[in-house]
Amino acid sequence: MRSVATPWWHVPRHSGLAAEALVAALERRGAEAARELVPFDLAGTEYNESDNWVVRYTGTADVVELGLDVAKTPYAVAAVGLNVIPIKTPPIFDQLLRGELKDIAATLGNGTDGRSNIRRQAKRLFAVFRSVPVLDQAMRSVAKLGKESRSNPAPVVVRVAEGFISAESAETFGIVFLHTLDKVSPANSRAAWALVALLPTLAAFVSAAHNFLRFSPAHTWQALLPLCVGMGFAGAVMVVVSPVGWALSATVSSLLRLKVPAEYRQRGRNWAPLKTACLVTMSASFTGALYGAAGAMHWVPPITSATTPIASYAVTHTAQEGGVNRFFAKFLASRQADAAPVVESPLDTRREVQRFLIAHGYLRGQADGTLGTRTNAAILKYERHEKLSVSTPMPELLAHMRTDTATSSGLVEPGGQLPQPTRWKPD
Repeated sequence: MRSVATPWWHVPRHSGLAAEALVAALERRGAEAARELVPFDLAGTEYNESDNWVVRYTGTADVVELGLDVAKTPYAVAAVGLNVIPIKTPPIFDQLLRGELKDIAATLGNGTDGRSNIRRQAKRLFAVFRSVPVLDQAMRSVAKLGKESRSNPAPVVVRVAEGFISAESAETFGIVFLHTLDKVSPANSRAAWALVALLPTLAAFVSAAHNFLRFSPAHTWQALLPLCVGMGFAGAVMVVVSPVGWALSATVSSLLRLKVPAEYRQRGRNWAPLKTACLVTMSASFTGALYGAAGAMHWVPPITSATTPIASYAVTHTAQEGGVNRFFAKFLASRQADAAPVVESPLDTRREVQRFLIAHGYLRGQADGTLGTRTNAAILKYERHEKLSVSTPMPELLAHMRTDTATSSGLVEPGGQLPQPTRWKPD
């Protein structure tokens, strides 16, 4: 034989002193904790009409009510039980802390920039709260809240005040406690995460903008998959570097928390900014794709106008077979794609261009007629110096170089050839 008991709790309403407050307190505490307020005795057992076994208890509550005046405002406080547990708790602390509430209301202002105002005055508010015992204890309790409880700190404030505070005031104090503690005792360092996320964010934007330079309105749907892949890759890169962000955030925030006593130090939540960091990098990739598409439509300057000088400098000053050199060389390749389609220049023309670049310090090496990454970087550097278009064809570029040489030195060899670079020979 097996017996299954289903608890059922019902508090009948009776008349008496603070009857409604007593019933509300019993229902709030539940069957297990109700004996702290009222001593119960077994009243009888029986089967009801549904053939269920019912056990009835009865109890008599000793209720006392105290009238008091706080700042010339009358209040009535009711309590019950041998331990005198308050069951009717008027918002006395709203009256006692009206100065602090007024100060907080002035700090919050119109609500549009309230959080920033609180953080700017965090040190002053921290000192004010510590000077009031009930607020000091409530702030200590809020500082030890876990991640799930931080979204609603009001119950902690109500518990510390033993119910003698309104729900609105408790919520106000709880929110201000959180913002104040986040400033004087931060659980993480957003600046550290921003520093770590800076490079992935910039790389995501530039890479997406560069990849979408080939965007065509005729194939809009074909850009959807590269866009999703780019955003996913940007978020994955941020996840890969996240341990660096966690370590830097943990170090910085722990040092900042040492400025306050241990009872006010929040628990570390150094992984909390990761979600925001991933969203920022993915948004940067999406924004870069939009910018690249706009550049392809000639609505805005292409991203190569900003990245080409940097890539040119990096290619020129790094090892030719190195990974960094190959990475930046990809951004130089777009120069040929952006240029108007022309017939490839003869070998002699390329050599003449290289001789000019070598003679004027743009290029180092031999004039072999090969358009490698260093030669392209030197050409781009010269075009930037002369304010030429990056799509200038090679013959026009050579003509400009000859004109430049003739203007600067007045020396042009017979046949229109550029002067050969002079080499120093030892005696």
